[in-house]
Amino acid sequence: MRELRQGLAVVVDQVVHGEAVFAGAHRKPEVVLMSLNQYEQLTAARERVVQSAASSMDMEGMPPSEVEIGAARELAAGRIDFAEYRRIVSA
Repeated sequence: MRELRQGLAVVVDQVVHGEAVFAGAHRKPEVVLMSLNQYEQLTAARERVVQSAASSMDMEGMPPSEVEIGAARELAAGRIDFAEYRRIVSA
């Protein structure tokens, strides 16, 4: 992390030019820095996956509730794990 702080200008330049930069302690990646454009693309891709799953459920005659869609968004974003997703949608 110290190297990241010391070389921040270089890192920002790398990120702006489309490179993802990983940082952490003791040579173990703990965070990733990416451009705003990359982040927005990732977020949009996750939303497309959630909407596709919701559409598939709807076509099968099992339209998802707002709670289920919300839980799917949380799962796709990595904010909850699958066990928590199942607990939410089973409630």
